[in-house]
Amino acid sequence: MSDIFGKITIDSDQPGSTPKKQQKSPHTPKERKEQRSRRSLPKALSWLLVCLGLFFAYCIIGFVGVPYYINHFIPQQIRQNYNLNLRPGKVTFNPFTFTLTARLAELTERGGKPLVSLNSLELTFAPIQILRMDFVCTRVNISKPSLHLVRYADDSYNFSSLIPNLSAKDDNSGMLGFSDLPFSFSLNNISVTDGDLVFDDKPANKTHTIQQLDLRLPTLSNTAFEANSYITPHFSAIVNGNPLTFKGEDSSSVTPQSRAITQLSWQLKNVVLQNYINYLPFNLPFSINKGTVNGILDLKFNSRENLEDKLTITFDLTLTDIDCETQQQKLLLTSPTMHVAGSFVPVKKIFTITSLKLESPEFTAKSQDIALEISRMFFVDTDKPEKPAPIKRPVIFALHFLQFTNGTLKQQANASGGTTSSEWAGLDFKISNYVSHQSYRLADNKPSMLQISGHTKDDTNIVTYFGAFTTPSVISGELSIDKITAPLFLSLMLPDDTSLNAKGRGKLSAHLTISKDSDSEQLNFSLAKIKAHISDLTIYDKSEPYLQAEEVLFSAGKRSGNTTDLGDITVKIGQIFYHISSPTNLFSKIGSGEYNVSSLDYRGRITVYTHRKNVPPFTLANTVCKYANNGSAEEATKTLEISGIAARQGTINASGTVHLNPFKIDVLTTFERLNTVETAALFPQHSFLTTVAGKLSGKGRFTFPQTAFSGDIKVSDGHFIRSDNQTISWDTFELDDINYTTNPYRVAVDQIHINKLQLGASIQPGQGSIPDHFFNLLRGTLASAQHGPVMKIQTLSITNGNATISDYRLSPPWIGKVGGLNGEITDIHPANSASNSSFIFTGHLDGAAFRWTGTIDPTSKSNTDKNKLELTNYPLTHFSDQLHPVSDLNVTSATIDLSLTSEEVAGEQHHLLRSTLSQVKADSADSVSALPLALLCNKNGLLEMNFSTSESAFQPNTSLFDTFMSNFQKRTLKASLSPLLLTNGEFSDLIDNEFIAFNPGEFILSAKGRKTLNRYSALLIAHPNIKLSLSGGIYPGPDREGLYRQLEINETLRVERRNEQLFAKWQDKKEEYEAQVSNNQNNALLEGGISENDIPAKVLAGFRPLIPEPVVVDNEMLFDLAEERLEIVKRHITTQLSLAKGRIVIVQPALKERENNPYAKGVQVEIMPFK
Repeated sequence: MSDIFGKITIDSDQPGSTPKKQQKSPHTPKERKEQRSRRSLPKALSWLLVCLGLFFAYCIIGFVGVPYYINHFIPQQIRQNYNLNLRPGKVTFNPFTFTLTARLAELTERGGKPLVSLNSLELTFAPIQILRMDFVCTRVNISKPSLHLVRYADDSYNFSSLIPNLSAKDDNSGMLGFSDLPFSFSLNNISVTDGDLVFDDKPANKTHTIQQLDLRLPTLSNTAFEANSYITPHFSAIVNGNPLTFKGEDSSSVTPQSRAITQLSWQLKNVVLQNYINYLPFNLPFSINKGTVNGILDLKFNSRENLEDKLTITFDLTLTDIDCETQQQKLLLTSPTMHVAGSFVPVKKIFTITSLKLESPEFTAKSQDIALEISRMFFVDTDKPEKPAPIKRPVIFALHFLQFTNGTLKQQANASGGTTSSEWAGLDFKISNYVSHQSYRLADNKPSMLQISGHTKDDTNIVTYFGAFTTPSVISGELSIDKITAPLFLSLMLPDDTSLNAKGRGKLSAHLTISKDSDSEQLNFSLAKIKAHISDLTIYDKSEPYLQAEEVLFSAGKRSGNTTDLGDITVKIGQIFYHISSPTNLFSKIGSGEYNVSSLDYRGRITVYTHRKNVPPFTLANTVCKYANNGSAEEATKTLEISGIAARQGTINASGTVHLNPFKIDVLTTFERLNTVETAALFPQHSFLTTVAGKLSGKGRFTFPQTAFSGDIKVSDGHFIRSDNQTISWDTFELDDINYTTNPYRVAVDQIHINKLQLGASIQPGQGSIPDHFFNLLRGTLASAQHGPVMKIQTLSITNGNATISDYRLSPPWIGKVGGLNGEITDIHPANSASNSSFIFTGHLDGAAFRWTGTIDPTSKSNTDKNKLELTNYPLTHFSDQLHPVSDLNVTSATIDLSLTSEEVAGEQHHLLRSTLSQVKADSADSVSALPLALLCNKNGLLEMNFSTSESAFQPNTSLFDTFMSNFQKRTLKASLSPLLLTNGEFSDLIDNEFIAFNPGEFILSAKGRKTLNRYSALLIAHPNIKLSLSGGIYPGPDREGLYRQLEINETLRVERRNEQLFAKWQDKKEEYEAQVSNNQNNALLEGGISENDIPAKVLAGFRPLIPEPVVVDNEMLFDLAEERLEIVKRHITTQLSLAKGRIVIVQPALKERENNPYAKGVQVEIMPFK
């Protein structure tokens, strides 16, 4: 085995032998040299073979491997990574010249649609740069390339997959910079011949074609490399049917250093802008609808510059017939000519305008914020991504000079077009040395200035503004407007009040600062040192005037953002029209602190309106209103003085303070004999003071606009008309220590005293009882329809009151007169109070004294309401007209004492009536009510009617009179069924037991009859106003049968006794005949002869007994029996009870009627009225 250490021989066959001593070589030096020569020959041959192997391997890799790799692996990677199909065609590579050639190559989409195809591609690489992994070619030849590009509706392309990081590289300018590529490249001597391109722009519905493309570029790279020679730049093609040629710099006439510069000049002639503007590598803040461009466009690529300055685009263009608009389509610009010159560095993203001039431009705005739309057109990129983009270098916009002269501006009333709301003319606009990014500076470093002037079409609102850019987004300068109209003045001072309109004219000066919010892109305007003088001013809110003045002066005003300081205001000969139900936004924003007033001196009239019908406005004439801020700027409280005379009657004086944030007037006021009809406009609907008529006086503390008052109020000679047209009037209505608020509507009063109250109560069907009616009247007076319970009153007292009650639930209606009404209600509280209000009233109802007490919830009907009405000796003649149709009662001299208690029990309204009636009579003894009265009245002639009922039975349409009569008629109905039903069950055993029974056919009472007779005796004692009518006295059937049996028995006994007598006589005669025959026979025997004897007929026939005669019971016998029985009953009752004469009446029996009555069982008893 041989290695670097020599040769060691190992003999495995002689393990035990020892090595021999090496002997010296016997060869001579020449021989040894020849031997060494023979040994070096194989080594040289080996190196030759290695070199040949490497050469052949290099050739195989170059000639075979590279084409094989391109043909087999590159298409597979493109298919996997980019979803495209690559057919490289015939690919060859010369590893000695480093030339790659591909013929008939094609790149298609998966569906087979062609993307790129070419006849041949020849690339000559720089070998050393390849070893450094740089893509460098000294020559690029492309023959007959064909591209088919498609832009889809989502702004993606059919080749987007080839640039997967395009969206990540997008910096919101829509451009990918060469410096962003992940590798270094340098393409030199680029030659494209006979090419064509088809661009299908689907969103624009257009197809662009480039034919016969011939392109030669000396170099295109992002790394430093210098080729030995360069071709002359050239571009020619037929674009959309129009020949186009770029001229380049001749490389033979430049120095070696300038050979790295590639420059193409494009002469533009009548190019239609709208066809190509969307394909710029960056986004414009506006879209071009129409325009033609002429001029020169230069593209310069310098490979020796740093990466950011390699590509520069310069232009000097003239645009004619321009029509463009902002992306939001809210500002349209048209101009006959525009000249623009400048440059653009794509990688650095610096867009420089050296000069931009427009002649007679016309602006049409569909937005109220014109300045914002102009800034969007010239300075602001409004095409923001939906998602935050990665932080990239912004596009820098540098403007050396911009000017347009004699421009016009039309502002349309709404975004959809229509009428023009304002029109400006003579507009001059000039900007110089403006840079959009503060870190960038122009070479001359001059200040950035802005100058604007112009006027409205009617030669008013003459505007002049001189300003300077302190930062790219802030302008500050002096503003002056002569002949300023009131609408423009309001839009400057109160920009958010779009509902305001005005008339008037004046002058304004101010310091104006304009800044742009980088986040919202909104323009912010700040005005300071505002001075204005407006004459004949009228301000409208939604077409309604709310301020008129001959002269208004403003000074020291300012506005910034949402805060406006109107400064010091002086109003001379003014009129304020204030709608209390819908105040204008101006007052609301003054109250919120958004608008501030330093001082106010107002002289004129103030008229307060309300939206309610038939409510006249409240007018305060000769008003002097002074407001002053005497403290520091941070102080919230200001002083206020107001005085005036009401238009109809009365005066008002007030002095106090004004709180601006929130806005609040707080004054001490006195007022005398104001007409409440006029002051109703000051109070909310349904409040007490909006519905009364009278003279209003008082004093106290008043706050506004959250209307509140605390103090004393008196309404004299007043009246109030309720919703049912009933009138309540009084002599004086005094409210002591009142605390009144409108939002929420609440009233708290220590004491209310009403003197000589005149009240009418008309109760219609369905309105409940009389107490409920008065409760509802109280609740309705205390409550607002919008806000529910609103009042809290410690004491409400009434003296010397009168009332008329008309109850239309009765027919005909009942009318009662209440006089001498005195009483009070205490602790009238809102709904959230736990206790009820107590009340007590006394007076006279139709001359009868009454007392009404109880507790109620003054806000709503509840289960805690309880009241008791006591009425003494009330004449029932007041109900004669109501009683006559439904009853036969005679109440000429009748009176009633009643006690009615009403309360809520277990969710139902229960009523308990206790009443005593005296001198109530029936029209006659035969009247239906005569017997019920006889049973119900006691021995003193008093009728007690006590009953209870619940709400389910005591319906709202049912009056107390109806309930009373219903109860009495029920008792009358009971009496018609059985009078004993009115005895409260004491004599219920006599029901259906109106016969006193006797033994059939006899005069003797039966045991049951005796018991019944005793019960009727007790009934007469218990009810002295009744009598008994006795009739009948017989059992038609049983008595006749009984008499018949008795007479038959008597006849049988009589016949038996007679037959015994006749049989004895017959027996004697028979014995006598037999004795005679025997004698005759004995005599004949003695005589020896025959004896003949005739038998008597009576003997021969035998004995025949008598038969009983038929028995006959005639009517006389029954009448006699009945009369005897009636007398027995009468004697029994009169003897035992010593009754008054006439309390027992006997009616002679009618036998025929009794025979037809199968239930007649003796003496029939009928209860009848005694008197």
